[in-house]
Amino acid sequence: PGVITLTTLHKVLQNLLAEGVHIRDMQTIVETLIEHAAMSLDAHSLSAAVRVALGRAIVQEIAPGQQELPVMTLDHRLERLLLQALQTGGAEGGGIEPGLAETLVNQTVQASQLQEQMGYTPVLLVPAPLRSMLARFLRRTLPQLKVLSHAELPDSRTIKVTHLVGA
Repeated sequence: PGVITLTTLHKVLQNLLAEGVHIRDMQTIVETLIEHAAMSLDAHSLSAAVRVALGRAIVQEIAPGQQELPVMTLDHRLERLLLQALQTGGAEGGGIEPGLAETLVNQTVQASQLQEQMGYTPVLLVPAPLRSMLARFLRRTLPQLKVLSHAELPDSRTIKVTHLVGA
């Protein structure tokens, strides 16, 4: 109380649950919210901070007991294009150019299917500024896809890039 409203806490918990993040570790969630509330009271920003704090548990849920995490990543040109669109306010508001959006969805669907055929959970690893936007954008088509930011990965895990999206 006094640091964060109940409404904001509720929204953060909803955001986490919508992305399949367990909220069992309430101590870490609340401590992270208190720590970051001074910088921002935006529920999406706070959710991102909590995801980073819960990164080890999120990755453990995706790949229990494995040292190596198989992931898909974005081609660097596509990544740069999306970051530019986000900076100009286009991507967050759904303003990704329609042809690019269709290509992104189609290639992510194909790469996800290939990852699932190899026995892996489909995981897309992206820069932190793109994570929330891409997770919301791709959730409609690929509800099983896990979108992680580099900041959420624990140092103890290594990544294995299985596919490049947008190459």
